[in-house]
Amino acid sequence: MLSEQDEVDRLYEKQQPWLEHKWQAKSIISADCVDDAMSHKVINPADFSDNMGDVIYATQRQLDESLNRAQEAFKENNNQLILQSLERAADLYESNQAELMSLAIRKLGTRGYSQ
Repeated sequence: MLSEQDEVDRLYEKQQPWLEHKWQAKSIISADCVDDAMSHKVINPADFSDNMGDVIYATQRQLDESLNRAQEAFKENNNQLILQSLERAADLYESNQAELMSLAIRKLGTRGYSQ
């Protein structure tokens, strides 16, 4: 939890470029090509004029394949691969903290921190 005002202020400044950003998100499972015509608008529930971008949801087949691959990694006891994947995910979350927090704030329909 952020408790130091200067840390909160720094995070607020880092979020500014993302407060009006429009994201484009889609599944990258198995490098499948996806149909852009199936995209869905993502709207900020607190401000219906705030179009946050578009998302293309994973298909059931992609989800099944992803779960099967994860189960195989655990069956093979491939701890190194699992740990590398978790570390990579953690590094990405950390390096993109301001963007992810801005996305969450807008998606949840909150206005975020104001000074």
